[in-house]
Amino acid sequence: YALAHIDAAAFPVGLSFDAAAMAVIGGLGLLAGPVLGALYIAGLPRYLPLDNAGLMATALGWLLLVLYIPGGIAQLLRPIRDRILRIDPQPPAEDTDEDVEVGLAAGAVLERTLPAPAVAPGDVVLATTNLRKHFGGVVAVDDVSLEVRAGETLGLIGPNGAGKTTLFEVIGGFIPADAGTVTYAGRDVTALGAEARAGLGLVRSFQDAALFPTLSVHEVIQVALERAEPTRFLPSVLGLSGGEKNAARADALIELMGLERFRDKAVAELSTGTRRIAELACMLALEPTVLLLDEPAAGIAQRETEALGDLLIGIKQLLGLTLVVVEHDIPLVMRLADRVIAMETGRVIADGTPDEIRRDPEVIASYLGDDPTAVERSGAVKAGARG
Repeated sequence: YALAHIDAAAFPVGLSFDAAAMAVIGGLGLLAGPVLGALYIAGLPRYLPLDNAGLMATALGWLLLVLYIPGGIAQLLRPIRDRILRIDPQPPAEDTDEDVEVGLAAGAVLERTLPAPAVAPGDVVLATTNLRKHFGGVVAVDDVSLEVRAGETLGLIGPNGAGKTTLFEVIGGFIPADAGTVTYAGRDVTALGAEARAGLGLVRSFQDAALFPTLSVHEVIQVALERAEPTRFLPSVLGLSGGEKNAARADALIELMGLERFRDKAVAELSTGTRRIAELACMLALEPTVLLLDEPAAGIAQRETEALGDLLIGIKQLLGLTLVVVEHDIPLVMRLADRVIAMETGRVIADGTPDEIRRDPEVIASYLGDDPTAVERSGAVKAGARG
């Protein structure tokens, strides 16, 4: 704003290094981190001019800080802050077993704080009409029309490249459709972005649980709760709670999902299966009506897959959710789904009950192979009632 004109000389490369260094040295993952880093990098030389030896010592200090104190200046100052404010530090998690089953807590209850769409059970809650998406000359989604009814679990299966994930991307609002419409709760949401659709209750997961690795399970759930109850800025910068409602609701979600033993454990320390459960808790924090689950069992052990199936059935029944599940684990899909849609090269080739899809000749030829028993090759899943 203060410059009469803009040229490259006004933005030297060093400014980019300074900005990155401020965040790293101050403390990544903390609101106060970049502020402390800016005071150190920009403020210290201004008010305490340093000679060459001082600059070398400062640079060496940066390197030592990054190597041995990855939390930055904020990590150094946290014990002082806790002592002044009389905050008891959380004890480290005692459990170190990564392959642990978690599940829905018995008698769990979770109340909504946001209004739910007025859709009666059995009515169409999500629909696509002649949906089409192409990338250059490749048609990823080819004239797909489908309906999902409230309270239903719909499974989407098909080989790699069938267009399942692209269909999710379009339904969730992450990429625009080239043609066709998406209707949610009787409303045309085709022009809405992903954030707006999630705000209405149409929430999507990803194949890789994209959670903040350095935050604890309790903290990442609080981040997801920000939409309903935003945290005040100043208490957050100072590291104070300032969001008692969110903290209490995060604890309720942790209890609901059976994650109590992992409450204060960093996301990076969790097994893939437990991280999936934490991601589900974050999705439930958005108070969805329809959950779009993209390969929820990808990368997790068979034991955890069985627990995940039980959990999905439980939360669907408890919260009255509608599930749309893309999954390559055929036994899991057949167990969960009330109805299954099979896709190939962007098109729907079959739509029916799990038993009908299992025996459909076109599905067998395109996805399961020539032998119908291939449907069991992804591993045996224990029998159980469908959600």
